[in-house]
Amino acid sequence: MKICLSILTTGTRAETLSFCLNSITKLRLPVVDKFSVLIVENNALPNEGVVSLINSLSETSDIEFTHVLEPKKGIPYGRNAGLKFAIDNNYSHLAFVDDDAEIDIEWLYELVTRLKKDDVQAVTGPQKPIFPKNTKPVFKNATVYKERNLDDGKLCKWAATNNVLFDVKFANENGIWFSEDMKTGGSDKEFFSRYSKAGAKICWVKNAIVNEYVENERINFSWAIKRTFRFGGTGYRIEQSNKGKSLALAFCFLKGAIYILKGFLGCLLLPLKKNKSWLDGPCDIAHGVAFFTSVFTGGKLKKYT
Repeated sequence: MKICLSILTTGTRAETLSFCLNSITKLRLPVVDKFSVLIVENNALPNEGVVSLINSLSETSDIEFTHVLEPKKGIPYGRNAGLKFAIDNNYSHLAFVDDDAEIDIEWLYELVTRLKKDDVQAVTGPQKPIFPKNTKPVFKNATVYKERNLDDGKLCKWAATNNVLFDVKFANENGIWFSEDMKTGGSDKEFFSRYSKAGAKICWVKNAIVNEYVENERINFSWAIKRTFRFGGTGYRIEQSNKGKSLALAFCFLKGAIYILKGFLGCLLLPLKKNKSWLDGPCDIAHGVAFFTSVFTGGKLKKYT
């Protein structure tokens, strides 16, 4: 097994990128033929800080670090650059994490162990938030900042590129690439929905943990609403990736109605619930409304949130 870990960055989050790359050097590595790290910089010209950081780590770590530029602006272009690199260099598996993640020491070992044990094509796990000091409970308890809560070993219909390891050959043989017209989010869920539809099994690994530093700019009502609207706003495109147009349309209307109803009920029943955030209600409503709008926009949004 040859594993490439790809990290997409623009160089704007230098401090968290440094935390991320340094956490990789501390990983407990499983027995594999090769493990290396690819940093895909989504810029026309290299960021001096990114280059300096990679050079420094290359001098002190036994892990191979490679830096490539992807000049076409947009997350799907960067993800495809990582996938193409893995295919061209004969890697059997490709992993993704975000550049603001700090990776648990057992992360890769847990993923590889489950992949081999269950004989699946992909494994994915939780991304847990690290909030700034003095973050209010209303944000810490809000669902929008939380990961899915699935049983260990459960098969999933999709994965996110914040924490995933998957079979490169399966993607290549089935012609599955990240959709480059989905520049404003959702291309990872859409990719793995098609990956799953093609016959791949995606397994949840509860103890394969990455931790995400939540920026102060994201700790506010406006960002939370925009984020959940984006989740629903790409809904039609994602549903269409593994269903026919008519069924995708029906699912969007159904999910939209359910989220809106859930949001209103959540607001009404909030006093009866412990450790719940009042943000959940408005966020669910925004999520539901966005499912309806996604039908008319084709699941495309103007801006990434």
